[in-house]
Order: sequence, then C-alpha cells, then structure tokens
Amino acid sequence: MENSNSRPQKGKTKKKLRLFRALTVVFALLFVGALVYAIVSANSNAKEIESLKRQIDGLRDTLTEKTNENIAFQSTVSSLSKQNEELNNKYEKLNEDTQSFQTTVTSLESQIEQLEEERNSLSSELESTKKTVETLRNTNKSLTDRINALTNQSSSSTEQTKIAYLTFDDGVSKYTDEILDILKRYNVKATFFPNWKGNSNEKYKRMIEEGHAVGNHTYTHEYDSVYTSLDGFISEVTKLNDKIYQATGYTPVIFRFPGGSNNTVHRNYNKDIMQQAISALSDLGMQYYDWNVNSGDADSSKGASKDTILSNVLARSTMDKAVILMHDTNTKGTTVAALPEIIEGLIAKGYTFGTLLDPGAPLVQSLKPES
Repeated sequence: MENSNSRPQKGKTKKKLRLFRALTVVFALLFVGALVYAIVSANSNAKEIESLKRQIDGLRDTLTEKTNENIAFQSTVSSLSKQNEELNNKYEKLNEDTQSFQTTVTSLESQIEQLEEERNSLSSELESTKKTVETLRNTNKSLTDRINALTNQSSSSTEQTKIAYLTFDDGVSKYTDEILDILKRYNVKATFFPNWKGNSNEKYKRMIEEGHAVGNHTYTHEYDSVYTSLDGFISEVTKLNDKIYQATGYTPVIFRFPGGSNNTVHRNYNKDIMQQAISALSDLGMQYYDWNVNSGDADSSKGASKDTILSNVLARSTMDKAVILMHDTNTKGTTVAALPEIIEGLIAKGYTFGTLLDPGAPLVQSLKPES
C-alpha cells in the first residue's frame, strides 16, 4: 500500500513536468519565431544591401560621368583661355592698325585739301584759257575775213589763171601713200579732208610735210553721230582737230561736210542741223568747202571704173577754178589708177594746181550760211 505522502509529490512532479514542457514549447516557439524573424530580417537586409549596392553603383557612374564632364569642362576652359589670349592679341593688333589707319586718314584728308586747292587753281586757269581761246578764235576769224578780202581783191586785179584743186575725202587708207607718191612725182599739191584712222600718224604727218593742205571731214563720218545734234557735230569736229594736232602739230582750219553742205541725209537725223553747224564752224574759226567738179568715184558702192573717173573729171573741169572731188578709201583703187592721167589731162587743158589754203582759192559752198 502506497504512502499517502507520495501522491502529492507525484502530483507536484507532474505539474512541474507539464510546466517544463510548456516552457519548452514556448521557448521552442520563441526560438522558431526569432529564427524566422532573423531569416526574414536577413532577407530584408539583403535586399536593402542589394539596393544600396545598386545606389552605390549608380552614384559611382554618376561620379564618373561628372568627373568626365569636369575634365571636359576643364578642357573647354583651357581652350577658351587660349582663344581669349588670341583675341587679346588680335585686339592689340587691331588697335595698332586702327591707329595707323587714323594716321593715314589724316594724311589723306590733308592731301584732299591740297588737291581741292589745286583743282580750284586749275579751274581758274581753265577759265582763263577758255577766254584766251575765244579771243584767238575771234582773231583767227578776223584774219580769215581779211585774207579772203585780200584774195578777192587780188583775184579781181590780176589775170585769171586756170587752177585745179584736187581734193581727197574720207582718208586715210591703204592708198594714201600711193596717192602722195603720184602727187610728189608730178610736183602737185592737193587738199585732203580725212577722218581719223588710228595707227596712221605717219600718213597725216607726210601730208603736212610734203606741203599739202589738210582739212577736217569729222572724226568718224558716221551720219548719226555727225548730224543728230549740234553738240555731236562740234564733238566730231574738235576731236578730229585734236587728233590731227597731236599727230602733226597742225590744226585744220578748213572743213568739208560729210555728203557736202547741201546733203539731204541730215534730214533723217535733224532737219535743222546744217545752219547750226555752219555757225558753229564760224565760231571755231573754220571755213567749209564743197566742190564744183565731181569725179563720180563714189557714185556707186562698187566704185566707178578708171576710165569713167578720168572722163568725168576732164569733161566737167570747164571753169577757171575747178575744185575736184575724189576719195581716198580702201575701195577706191580705180581713183588712184586714174590719178596720173587726170593730172596730165588737166595740164593739157591749161590748168595749174593749188590747195584750198592758197590765196585766191574759190570758196565753193553749195549751201550758203544765213546772213
């Protein structure tokens, strides 16, 4: 039979055992919970660490990028510094150039003032020269009138002589020297009314040197230039006079109108030009001459034959003073061919020869100036 005291002890032992088991379970649960928490925390920390690593990597990339940008910026700063230095050098050079330019401008302004003074002085001299020229023209006209008057007196007081005045228009040409050779061979003086042909100075000089008269037949002989306006006409006359003076030292004082003074072609350009032109010639101290014998060497564009020209001149030369029209152009070879026989034929008819500058030369004018 068990002892009654042992039962309570057994009961206490069981309670203790149950309590121990309960505590064991609690601790086990706590341990498991802690373990789970640790595991969960570890996983969470791992993710945070991974996130932090990524952030760190991103920051590193950003730092690298910024570092590269900084390097590039420093390079740009260095380049800009060099450019700034170059610009400073250029500015200093430009400043020096500006000072030099200002000095040059000041010098030029001084030269301009000097040139202006010289221009004013030349203008005064030109005005004085114009007045002198005008005086000379008036004097020349007066002398011409006196010469004509004396010539008329001489002509009326002496026995009339048959004189032929050979005149050649439109030169110079490839035949000019041949014409001059023929005239020299027969010791005949003639009158030339040339236009201007460049690079022919020697031919103009030879005419003067061999004693021939040289007149003015306008610079170009172009009708639209000669007869459209008075200014154009005067320019044509004065330009040729200047050119002949430069070539020979002689200024023509006699003139022949292209087409003659009674030409009709001028009406196509200016029907009132002729009397204006005649007055202008008088103002220039010049006298104009037509002809009273036409050789006919320009009646056809193809030219007349030698025999026709010879026949025309000899048949039409019936007056005491025959002013004979011929031409000196590159298409008038038949005129040159007929010239020796023309001279011989006129001599046979009792003519001597003269120029329109000779005293007593007839003033043949188909269109008379208005009084």
